[in-house]
Amino acid sequence: KSIALLPMIVKGRLIGSLGLDSYYEYHTFTSDEIEAAAAVTSQLAITAHNAQLYEEIKRRAAQLEHITALSQRITSTFDRAHIFQIIREETLKLIDADLISVALINPNGETLDVYLLTDSGSLPAHFPVERAALRFVFNIGEPLVLDDISGSEEPDYRLFASSRLRAIASVPLVAGGKTIGVFSVLHRESGHYVSLDIAVLEQIGYQLAIALENARLYMQTAQRAETERLMNRLSGALQGQSDLQSMLLNTLQEMAEALSARRARIRLDAGKRSSHTG
Repeated sequence: KSIALLPMIVKGRLIGSLGLDSYYEYHTFTSDEIEAAAAVTSQLAITAHNAQLYEEIKRRAAQLEHITALSQRITSTFDRAHIFQIIREETLKLIDADLISVALINPNGETLDVYLLTDSGSLPAHFPVERAALRFVFNIGEPLVLDDISGSEEPDYRLFASSRLRAIASVPLVAGGKTIGVFSVLHRESGHYVSLDIAVLEQIGYQLAIALENARLYMQTAQRAETERLMNRLSGALQGQSDLQSMLLNTLQEMAEALSARRARIRLDAGKRSSHTG
């Protein structure tokens, strides 16, 4: 029948309240009772605040531990499929998600290749860049949180929504000052993601972008080295060859073997048309 409500304030911020109730009879709280209750409430507020800080410190320490483990694992490979597997495993330890996706701009510049990361591997889907909703994150280079994408008309979001996914949080993947893709987590609950999730997602995305760029540079270097080896082999094979037909056939065979081609053909125009197949 009587109630007294006391605010729990720490450093000028309201963190809760304490209620004193009298159910069975009316009670007029005296100033001394209110003062004593306020003193207890103040101490309780400080204790509760310290407990919250302790839990936050533990949570952040656990996040840092996972991010460190992620960095160590993801820099140990140049294989993109393995990178995607590691990213999925480590992200699920830090963020609640029903689906994780990585979107990369195709080298042709016209297609957005979206990889859906599942426990059985990455499933690719391809969309014209100008029609994909994820292009907004790619173009502006800023994180984006949407509470519900179920009504979207963009084909990539429609693909997500077809699996009853609603909330999405996305961050750009930036390497060498250039945006190379978009990293996203999705959930079936609308409004599931908040700014704290973005902070964690950005840390993961940073590691992912570095790993993908390193893998690209590694493959580029490996391809150049293979090209140089091929040229050296062909140069060696050509030296000492005096017969044109033998030289052409040997060269075709070397090229077909190096490029894993079943057939290779060369056609010459020298007065009389001729062709050689290896």
